[in-house]
Amino acid sequence: GCQVDLQWCLLCTRIFETRLLELLRFKYGEVYSVQVSPSFGAEAPHRKDYMRGEICIHFSCAPDAAPHLCSMALEELRILQEEGPRESDIQNAIELEKRQH
Repeated sequence: GCQVDLQWCLLCTRIFETRLLELLRFKYGEVYSVQVSPSFGAEAPHRKDYMRGEICIHFSCAPDAAPHLCSMALEELRILQEEGPRESDIQNAIELEKRQH
């Protein structure tokens, strides 16, 4: 149901956020932090049999770097969609969830 879908969505955003942080901060040194979160502003996820919303990506950077970094973020999303998460992505996300709860 929707509750399971919501948990998967949260796990996926956590994985994507970690991958973007690795790429944009640790590999290229272009940002300090990255936030990826689901947004259900128009429709609550528990109201229907399906989820509908957006994934929001937020990072601060130099204005002239923004177009390139946005392209990199979208490319990383495409890779994640096509190839799926790595086993290490999943394990790291689960470990982070355990620490927070």
